[in-house]
Amino acid sequence: GSCSFTPMGPALRSQHVCALLVLELAIAAAAATVGTEWGRSAGLSRSIPTHQDRFAFAPMMRLRGGLLIYKDIVSGDEMVSDSFPTEVIDGVMLKVKSSIITKGAISINTGANAAEEGTEEDEGVDDPTAERVNDVVEAFGLQSMGRFDKPAALAWAKGYLKLIKEKLDANNPERSALFQEKAQGWVKNVLLKNVADFEFYCGNSFNSEGALAMAIFEGANHAPSIFYFKDGLDEEKA
Repeated sequence: GSCSFTPMGPALRSQHVCALLVLELAIAAAAATVGTEWGRSAGLSRSIPTHQDRFAFAPMMRLRGGLLIYKDIVSGDEMVSDSFPTEVIDGVMLKVKSSIITKGAISINTGANAAEEGTEEDEGVDDPTAERVNDVVEAFGLQSMGRFDKPAALAWAKGYLKLIKEKLDANNPERSALFQEKAQGWVKNVLLKNVADFEFYCGNSFNSEGALAMAIFEGANHAPSIFYFKDGLDEEKA
């Protein structure tokens, strides 16, 4: 197809932008057909990427400036990425909004006939074998450790925050005191007060001394919010 634009500068720059957009779309189309899971469903459906396939769109993300992967500073496990909705709470906690998805395939609504195409929410409802999974947990191979009681949660938090403090003392001492104050406050006022409602996940190496993803249902949400100590994660561009 053709590419049109409203001139906002030299013609050469406009042609370059147009070419970049076309290249990006081509990469996206190619990425959607590769991998062990992508592109296997018929018609308007595509399958959900597995843990190994989640970077199928990495070339396109690099054109847009890169995908951030958050890795545990202790184990090196990949815990989450900024491809999921994230926000920073009180300067120290990374909050990620997760979703519950049907493992296998989700439908892409083209708008042509929404009643026939269906949506992600009803995908697999009539299939008794359909498996429902958390998208963040599934994408990064996180391993459930179940629920902790207060002594167990406090013991883990004390040890983990000490490791983070040591890292900050060595690399960013100006932030160390602030992190300790804010992180300890979150542990006391949020984690321990609601510990029975949290489910804990370690990375795929099963290292329980480092970062744990802390999942809790908030309000009427059908999927949990997942919390991480931000300073306990290294950022890496994919």
